[in-house]
Amino acid sequence: MSQIKEVELSIEHAKGLVARKDQALKLTDNKDFKALVLQGYFVDEASRLALLSSDPMLDAEQRADVMQGVLALGYFKRYMSGIIQFGRMAENDLKAHTETLSELHNEGAE
Repeated sequence: MSQIKEVELSIEHAKGLVARKDQALKLTDNKDFKALVLQGYFVDEASRLALLSSDPMLDAEQRADVMQGVLALGYFKRYMSGIIQFGRMAENDLKAHTETLSELHNEGAE
């Protein structure tokens, strides 16, 4: 594969990550997403599960279910944060790849 083709593929990959970041940020600005997920799930449900986890009436299976709920919250939050973080890094990569592609074209590389 030529250097130009490799850089072009890197640019397309970075553009995809940036687009996903933009989608995630658009969600965080949506009032329904804020109410249902950012507040309802990440705050309210997290608090409910934290309180429930200390309930002495829970048996081992119920306590395990509560902990699975806590883990699910964390995994989803990390997933959304990762999309934004990788997209921001890809924005920087996109600039560098674009400059590299321009240089390769100027040098007449294949």
